[in-house]
This record gives sequence, C-alpha cells and structure tokens, in this order.
Amino acid sequence: MKKIDFTYSAATIQRRFSLIREVELSKNWYQILLDEEFSLMVIAEKLAMPNDRHKVIASLDLVTNRYWETEELHEAGAIRDLMDNSVPRRYRVMS
Repeated sequence: MKKIDFTYSAATIQRRFSLIREVELSKNWYQILLDEEFSLMVIAEKLAMPNDRHKVIASLDLVTNRYWETEELHEAGAIRDLMDNSVPRRYRVMS
C-alpha cells in the first residue's frame, strides 16, 4: 500500500477548523478538528513540523446520504419497512 502524506498549514487550520479536543496517543499530542463547511473531521499532530505544517493522521468525511427524506420512499411507505427490517428484534417497540 502506498502511503500519501497529507498536511495542513497552521493558517489553514486556524481559518477552516474548529478544535474539538486534544488527545495524547503514544506520547504524542493530536488535535481533533472539525471543518463544518465541508463536513470533514481530521486528526492532526498538535505540534507543527519545521515548515509550519501539521501532519494529518486520519480524516473522516461526514457527508450523509439521507435516503429517508426522498419523496418516492415516503409515499411508497418504504420507510417503515426499512426501519422494521434494520432494527434488531430486542430493540423494537411493540405496537
């Protein structure tokens, strides 16, 4: 597998991201950052490298596909079927 290095400048982090939390992993400090405009969450090293960039170790795209809001599914009554089939029996509300 090819590794691709990904970094953000300190200015970009300050401009685009909100700090959610700082965590220590294996004696290194990381920041969990949220970009609300692009629905993106990243974990980046807290300390910048000598070139004033922060290395990203993980990212998560938070965009969701809201299939339950489509008019076709709502009209066809498919939402109830999807819910009934996806919820484990022990968590179902008996009606």
